[in-house]
Amino acid sequence: VKLGEGKEFTRKLLAEFLGVSADEIVLTRNTSEGNNLVSSGIDLKAGDEVLLFSDNHPSNLDAWKTKARRFGFTVRVIAQINPHPGDSYYLEAVVKQLTERTRVLGFTHLTSTVGDLMPARELCKMAREKGVLTLVDGAQSLGLIDVNLAAMQPDFYTSSAHKWPCGPKEVGVLYINRTVQS
Repeated sequence: VKLGEGKEFTRKLLAEFLGVSADEIVLTRNTSEGNNLVSSGIDLKAGDEVLLFSDNHPSNLDAWKTKARRFGFTVRVIAQINPHPGDSYYLEAVVKQLTERTRVLGFTHLTSTVGDLMPARELCKMAREKGVLTLVDGAQSLGLIDVNLAAMQPDFYTSSAHKWPCGPKEVGVLYINRTVQS
């Protein structure tokens, strides 16, 4: 009973911290598990496309590529440039790469390699307007910068508590926007 109550209390705290409701929060082991729950839970078929950035964490980027080989969909990767070329580069790159077959746009909110902060709110809005789902990997942003998912409006957001929040390992979060929960 105490463990269940503790989990619900944690979900409520996380939801409040992220600006969303508790029914949109799933507790996971870490960011990678959350990303894999999303990539395994979306029904993609041959002809569908997933658009990712090259600086996605390998556990996310490689998982999509492996699933693409298994299920026949395509993964397209947009190069990330160092130093950060500005938000307009990334927004324009997505516009150029989006097609009628694009089903998912996945990106790292704040990269672990060079610390590039992606224009998450704008990317999510652009994708939503095209009917494309968004997966935002927030492993490096949660606890370091203000993350307001109600303002960002991703379909999915994943993170871990052991990085910037300085919490224990094996405590992660998967946000699933209520509009895509079905």
